[in-house]
This record gives sequence, structure tokens and C-alpha cells, in this order.
Amino acid sequence: TVELMQRERSQARSYYNEFSAVEVVDEYTVDLVTDGPYSGTLQLIADYLNPVPPEYYDEVGEDGFAAAPVGTGPYMLDSWSRGDRIVLAANPDWYNGTPKADEVVFWVVPEDSTRVSVLINGEADLIVAVPPIQASEVESAENVRIEASEASVQPIWSGLVVSREGLDDRRVRHAINHAVNREAIVERLLAGYGEAMGQPCPPHTSCWNPDLEPFDHDPDRAQELLAEAGVEDLTVTLNFPTGVVPQGELLSQAIAADLRRVGINVDIVQDEWSVFAGKLFDFANQQADLGDVFLMYYKAGPTLERVVATVLVSDRNWNWTHYGNPRVDELWRKAETALDDEARRKALYEMAEIVREDAPWLFLYAPLSLWGVSDRIDWMARNDDFIFVEDMSAAN
Repeated sequence: TVELMQRERSQARSYYNEFSAVEVVDEYTVDLVTDGPYSGTLQLIADYLNPVPPEYYDEVGEDGFAAAPVGTGPYMLDSWSRGDRIVLAANPDWYNGTPKADEVVFWVVPEDSTRVSVLINGEADLIVAVPPIQASEVESAENVRIEASEASVQPIWSGLVVSREGLDDRRVRHAINHAVNREAIVERLLAGYGEAMGQPCPPHTSCWNPDLEPFDHDPDRAQELLAEAGVEDLTVTLNFPTGVVPQGELLSQAIAADLRRVGINVDIVQDEWSVFAGKLFDFANQQADLGDVFLMYYKAGPTLERVVATVLVSDRNWNWTHYGNPRVDELWRKAETALDDEARRKALYEMAEIVREDAPWLFLYAPLSLWGVSDRIDWMARNDDFIFVEDMSAAN
């Protein structure tokens, strides 16, 4: 499984390259060997290491395993209609007894208002990503409710490709951050369900520096910085993926309107995720087709530091902005190898301060996750966005 994670095309490669060797000791014991201290080892094992059965994998191959995976959980894959639904059936041989539900159905409903309707109509017990502007509709309906996470797990950020003309000047990147009214965006698009960001990590996480404030919304200062940089009539392409960034179209329009007010021309390009992802991961051509400015997210949680590092460290495999600062690289490595919590905290706080000043991102916001829940079920939103379909507490 570790060797699969370390393949060139694996999205987890940056994490699992920390392991220099995997040594089988006996039938039930494996040594994972690192080149040196690595503070995130246990988190990697707990969060990402989902063992793949080697005999079955060898028999059906990568595509076959993706289409019909085999695991050890309380439910088994019954059917999968791509883009429509996944049906899970109870596993009668589950070691912890018979699961409570005979069947669990994950149903794909991309359109926001339709998703809200199926909840209110009783067709679904739980829906994800309730648009904040429709939260009041759910709250006012009978037999359903809104559940909100206590912290953001999917910060929304905008990459500024620092190798592009104009964006290679830090003053221009600061101007963009001053031009966009992120507080108004949080209030209008999120209905207050979130916080404005001014650094790479969201509040309530280990790499968030509480001493750093978001950039002020200051169009005058933005224009001054553009003038200092000698930039006139700058045009940028703003690229975003459909469905991946919630309310991406509205967010793009709000950003573009603010940038145009300070004299930056904006062309908006919307892509289906498969097209957008092709642009993101086209390192052979240095993301040539990706917009100068692009909207993206990352998933927070216990391994947040590892996720953000893959985007900001110069030689890691998600560095889509082409940002590089040797001191930031050094500080990330210090944080990842420090076994002393205070040393780790200092490294992460300094990293956040430098990244804020370098501004390789248009820092946007950390939205809370909003779920629509039927009163038929007893369920609360988790801060990691996980959905557990079976109570595992009895197994501990």
C-alpha cells in the first residue's frame, strides 16, 4: 500500500515519500522507516493508510480495484452508477456485528436547490454543502434542520501564479489582496457562516498564526501599489472549476468586480473539474493553460499541515502557483521534523507570517460546512466532514 502511495502519479506521494523503506517483520508486523524524525508519521498512518489487499489488486488491476474495491468495513459495495449513486449493502460478516441499516445510498445531486428540495421532501436524510443563502429555507421547513461545523475544513483560496507577468511583483499581489472585499463576500455569499482569511491556514488549526490579520479592503492602497509597480492596464485570467468551489461563479464575479474597480482587467474562465484538474497537474508545461488567478480549496483536518505544505513548498507536487521561498521551505521542514510542540509552533507561525507577506495567494475565506439533516436521524456535523454510517465506538 505504501508503495502504491509513492508512485509518480499518486496524489499522496509528497506525504509517503517520507518513508524510505517498508520492512516486513512477520505476518502481523511491519516497520515503516523514515530518513529522520517526522512528527506526522502517526497521522499519516491513521488518516491515509487504507490497506489494499494485494492478491485481489494483482488479480483485477488498478482500474478493476477502483470499480469494485474490497475492504473490511460494515458495508460492501452493492452497485455504482457513475455520476448518479453508490449503493452499499450491509456486510453480514462484519466483525463487530450486524450493521444497523440494511442499505446506505449516496446519491449525487449537483444542483444546490434540487439537493435542498430532496431533503425537505423527505427523499434524503442528509445533504452536503447547503448553500448559505438557502440555510434559512431549511431552517423554516418542518422535520429538517441545519447542522454547521464548528471550524472550517475546506478553506477557499485563490492561487496567484507568481511566474506570470505582473504577478511576479509582490506589490501587485498585495494590491489584489487589498482590492478584494473578502469580508463582504463572507457576509453575502456565506451569510456569515465563515471567516475571512489573511494567511494560508484557517482559524482553529495548528498552522494558523493568531497575530496576523486579513488584508484590509483598501482600493486606494491597491491603486497606489499598482502605480508603484509601474503596472497599467493589467489583464488576468480568473479560472475556476464547476462544482468544486461552492458558489464559484458568484465568487468569481465578486472578485472580478473588485479587481476591475482598481484597474485590473479580468477574464473569467469556467471549467469542468476534469479539464481544470488537467490544467492544474500539467507540470510538464508549467500549468501553461491554467488561469493567472485560479480558485481552489484544500481539505483541512489532522493532516492539514501536510496538505498546505504540498501547495507552498517549492519542490512539492501541488505547487501550482510556482511559489518558492527557501526560508518557507526550511520552516516547513522544521515543523515536520520537530518533536517539540513549541518549536513546531514557532516554525509554523513564522511560515505563516512570511507567506502572508509574499502573498502567493489571494487569501479568501474559511467557510463552515453546512449540512441539511432530517429529524429522523441523530447526527451532528464533524469538523473533519467525515460521515460515519455505523457507530464504531463499540469496537474500541
